[in-house]
Amino acid sequence: MSSHIADGGSLVDLGGDHRQPRSMSIAFKVGQRHIEGTPGIGGLDRLQDVRDRLLRFEPENRQFVDRLARLELKMEASRGSNQPGNVLDRRRPGRIHIHCFGTLGRTLERRRPTCSGDWSTFQPVPTTDAVPAPITKTADLEALCRQLSDEEFYAVDTEFHTERTYWPALALIQLAWGNRIALVDPLTVDPTPLRQVFEGPGTAVAHAAGQDLDILAAACGAAPTRVFDTQVAAGFLGMSSPSLGRLVDQVLGISLAKADQLSDWLQRPLPTSQLTYAAGDVEHLLALRSVMVDRLAERGRLEWALEECALTLPGQRRTVVPEQAWWKVGDMRRLTGRARGVAQEVTAWRERRAAEVDRPRRSLLSDLAVLTIAQRPPRSRQQLEKLRGVDARSLAKGGATEILEAVKRGTALSPDDLRLPPDAAESKASQVAVAMCGGLVRQIAEQLEFDQSLLATRLDIALLVVGEPSRLDKGWRRELAGTPIRRLLSGEVAAAFDENGQLVLEARSHVPDGAGHPS
Repeated sequence: MSSHIADGGSLVDLGGDHRQPRSMSIAFKVGQRHIEGTPGIGGLDRLQDVRDRLLRFEPENRQFVDRLARLELKMEASRGSNQPGNVLDRRRPGRIHIHCFGTLGRTLERRRPTCSGDWSTFQPVPTTDAVPAPITKTADLEALCRQLSDEEFYAVDTEFHTERTYWPALALIQLAWGNRIALVDPLTVDPTPLRQVFEGPGTAVAHAAGQDLDILAAACGAAPTRVFDTQVAAGFLGMSSPSLGRLVDQVLGISLAKADQLSDWLQRPLPTSQLTYAAGDVEHLLALRSVMVDRLAERGRLEWALEECALTLPGQRRTVVPEQAWWKVGDMRRLTGRARGVAQEVTAWRERRAAEVDRPRRSLLSDLAVLTIAQRPPRSRQQLEKLRGVDARSLAKGGATEILEAVKRGTALSPDDLRLPPDAAESKASQVAVAMCGGLVRQIAEQLEFDQSLLATRLDIALLVVGEPSRLDKGWRRELAGTPIRRLLSGEVAAAFDENGQLVLEARSHVPDGAGHPS
């Protein structure tokens, strides 16, 4: 890959190494010599490093070097193209482009037709836009795994579909390391060899990794055991929960191609446009991690981010419990009495059955049908058939019998066996206490300059108020907000406003002034 001079000419090839993000190797093609080395930590604007290497290997190029000394080199983090200001080669994430402005650009523009005179030693390095072909053979995948096994960091992403199945249908695995990208086709090669990479010492870098990790665990027998999630980390830098495109744009100044939501990732062969898009999902992740780790460390938040990233691992996240599936069905939370029990059991049946036959939940029984059944529990097949939303396909192959059995279990369900959604705690909590603690959390988040929902949601606060398990009980959340809230709730401290209108916690006088109480 080449850099581009202001008028489009090529000058140098640079290979970056994300394991040492501040140290980049450079490679010059001057005459017949291939010169490479590593400039100082100040970056590529330290032209003395470049000049020294040129003179060491090609002393006769002093005139060229003298011209080089008059250049203005500018590095900007943006997509590799033929436009000035672009840095990272889209296809090779570690590659850096140098862009030349001023004397050399103007001189070369004048001499470009013949490349004569002082520029006779200039040898352009051609660019390439090749997309890596998907790996379809076990031997190739095993070779890839051997390369990845020694990497300290590697990027990973997946493409999958869920509209026709219960379990996500894995269609492609994307990996990036060093300055390389690989695409693995799980439809033609068993991806289980990747298990040795995922269980190895390397850290996977991913964006919004939760579902990807579940899919990889199912397909490969294991998911990465160490993960840096760029979306999670972004929250600690005041970016809420950005998409990958927005994050890459904000941090690196690179505009990613827009995603095609209608792409069929299960078709074969995959067109080049889709392979290009898939490669783009991992090409900048290692660069993102390097920049974000530095920023997090500067703000003293790196440990918080790493702690939160660990919660994305499959063993740390909540798994689907069939008896809790009814919480996510629309309008279910307005049900009361025995209707809740029926909703719980019928939805639990649907969840288990969908997983067993690998079909979408709603293809077995629609949400409308579940709601109608819960409100008007049928006692016979004839009654069931007349309910709104219930169709013949739902009742076929023993479906009617199983649904009626679930209804019977639901109507007999005891209050102790009913799984209520956690936000029921909000109705039990003092709204005054929740509001006051919410104000404290909001202020803490504003002072830290990150999204309030990352620190605590209203549900987190309500659970703490009523004494139920809350995210505010552990780790960095407890340190920042959980402990202050508990001190406030226990009466150890009181809340007041300072002269700037900021909420502060003060030692209590334990002397009520009667305000707000009837006389």
